[in-house]
Amino acid sequence: MAPTDPGWYPDPDDPAVRRYFDGTAWTDLPAPPPVTTSTTLPSPPPPRRTPSPPVSAVPTFEESPRVVLCWTVVVSGVLVAVGSLLAWMTASTGFISISRNAFQMGGHESMTADGPIVMVLGLILVGIGVARLTNTAMPRLVQRSPIIAGLAIGVVLGIDYQSIHQWAASINSAGALGSVGTGFWVCCVGDVLAVGAGVGLMSSERQAKQSAQTATLLL
Repeated sequence: MAPTDPGWYPDPDDPAVRRYFDGTAWTDLPAPPPVTTSTTLPSPPPPRRTPSPPVSAVPTFEESPRVVLCWTVVVSGVLVAVGSLLAWMTASTGFISISRNAFQMGGHESMTADGPIVMVLGLILVGIGVARLTNTAMPRLVQRSPIIAGLAIGVVLGIDYQSIHQWAASINSAGALGSVGTGFWVCCVGDVLAVGAGVGLMSSERQAKQSAQTATLLL
């Protein structure tokens, strides 16, 4: 049955198509296809990447032991320098006590070269430790100076220990009490720390170089 009012209706020949009826006859043009609207969701933003920290050429785990070893060199130098001013040998009888430091190891408390040598070597150790802490460029021989200075101090301490021991024995035979002074042992402790820190620094730097070479090969 034909419609009576104008409007869009199913085509009598093809109900799947809608055609306009003007109230009198069907028009030739079919209805335009319906416009389908689809909501397009925006694509999610790419995940934020946390920037990785820059890779250092020298492994950072080498820095902490190195700083400790450098401070050990400084402390060893201070101990040696201060120890040279303290008593290296003491003698006491009753209420009377005498002592001699590294500068008075000669006969009748005369000055010897042992005191100045030990003090200068102690100050050198302090300077080397400070230079290593501040990353001051220095020759390889100077870098190994803690070991060299420590060995030189050890030689002086070894020679003087024999003199101190003989002097204490003569004091003891006279009825007094002779002994090695505190300053001598302070210098011994500083000497051991200097040599140990020097060896540790060499080993630490060798490992750092090997790690840097390995990292370079992997890049």
